[in-house]
Amino acid sequence: MILALLALFAVADTTLPAEMYGTWANADTVSTKHEVKGENGPETYVHTVLYRHLVLTDSTLVDTVVQEDEYTGTMAYLFTTPYRVKDGRLVLEGDSITVDLDLEGDTLTLSVSGIEDEPPPQRYGRASPPEVPPELIGTWEGGVMDNAGVVAGVQIAFHDDGTATVSPDGDAIRFDMLGPYLLFEEPSHETFFDGELIAMRVGHAKVEGNRLELAGLGDDPLYMIRVSSPKR
Repeated sequence: MILALLALFAVADTTLPAEMYGTWANADTVSTKHEVKGENGPETYVHTVLYRHLVLTDSTLVDTVVQEDEYTGTMAYLFTTPYRVKDGRLVLEGDSITVDLDLEGDTLTLSVSGIEDEPPPQRYGRASPPEVPPELIGTWEGGVMDNAGVVAGVQIAFHDDGTATVSPDGDAIRFDMLGPYLLFEEPSHETFFDGELIAMRVGHAKVEGNRLELAGLGDDPLYMIRVSSPKR
C-alpha cells in the first residue's frame, strides 16, 4: 500500500493535470521599456507584445509571440521547447529555467524564473486550435510595383495543410492564422535552448468574395483576385 502511494505521488510530481494541456491565447497588448547600450550611451526602446498563443502538450511547450519594436518592426516568433515536470513546474534548458503554472477556471498563468530580466506572469485564456480559414484556400493573383515603377505579377496559393506556394519563385512556406494575424515563416530558423525558434512575418488577410487584401507584409497592401478554388 505504501509503495502504491509513493508511486502515485511520483507520477503526480512528474506530470501536469490533464486540464492544463491544450491551446491557450492572450490578446492583451503589453508594452515594456528596455535599455540597451548605444554608441552615445544607454538607449531606451519600447517593446510591445500584441498577441500570444500557447500550445501545451505532455512534452512540449509551443509559444508564439506577435510583437513589435523600432528595431525589428512587427514580427512573430514561434518557440518550441521540450520540457519535463519537476515538483509541479516545467523545467527547461538543462534545469536552469523553470515555469510555474497556475490554473483557475479557464485562466492559465505562467511565471518564468531563471532568466535575466524575468518577465511578469503571463495569463492565457482557453482557445480553439488554429485552423486554416477555408475562404483563404485557393490560388490568388495580384501585382506589386518595384522602385522603378515596374509591376510584377505575384501568385500565392494557400493550401489546407498550412503551406502557401508563392510564385514566381514557387517556394512553399508555412503560414498560420492566429487571432487577427496572418503569419508567414521566414526562410531561416535557429535553435535556442533545447528547442527551436522560428521567425515569422506578420500581416493581415481580408477576404471578400473573390478578392483578397494582404496588409502588413510590405510597404503597401497587396490586392489579389482568386483564380482558382480547391476541388471539393
